[in-house]
Amino acid sequence: MLQDTMSKIRDAETQAEQVIKDAEAECKKILEDARQKASDMKQQVSKKSKEQAASAQQTAAAKAEKETQAFLADAETELSDLKQNASKKEKEAIDLVVSLLV
Repeated sequence: MLQDTMSKIRDAETQAEQVIKDAEAECKKILEDARQKASDMKQQVSKKSKEQAASAQQTAAAKAEKETQAFLADAETELSDLKQNASKKEKEAIDLVVSLLV
């Protein structure tokens, strides 16, 4: 009977050691999974941030291009007006010189 009890105790200790090993292995697996998920999340956040930055840059570039085109159109209009006024003044100056010479 003592031998039977000792055998049961050894079996229980062996089972307890196996339960501890299994728990440690499960803990290790859970930690690895958590690290992998954290790494994946970090990469996703980084990718999303880069995409948002690229989108913002494209939006800013498009806005700058639009504003540049508007400025150029205004400048061309003003230049055309100045040329027209210069042409009128040139004609007036020529007429004045001709009238003074006659």
